[in-house]
Amino acid sequence: MAQITTHTLNSLDGTHASNVEVKLSLHGTEIFSGATDEGGRLKFDIDISSYQSTDEFFLSFGIGKLFGLKKKNKSGVKINYAALSFQMPDKDGQYHIPVIMSPNGCSFWWSG
Repeated sequence: MAQITTHTLNSLDGTHASNVEVKLSLHGTEIFSGATDEGGRLKFDIDISSYQSTDEFFLSFGIGKLFGLKKKNKSGVKINYAALSFQMPDKDGQYHIPVIMSPNGCSFWWSG
């Protein structure tokens, strides 16, 4: 089984971003949904043995709810989720994908 971990951080005040909705999907189908804990962390195992190493997974973060983005900005854009597309070539690998979030954007990086 592969393991996915994340750590969400609030760039406005440097705190951990808790209760952020996180979804993993493949080919438009949601295969996992959860939320970060009070420390902004989430860890889950996923059986990817039936998938190809070249499959594109999407990890989505609910930044709209985190910052209460209920209204559109001046340009009319309303952001609900920020997503990252990635592959998991090692079916037993550990994939750590942290994200720093703000009301106006986010930054992903990976390690592990």
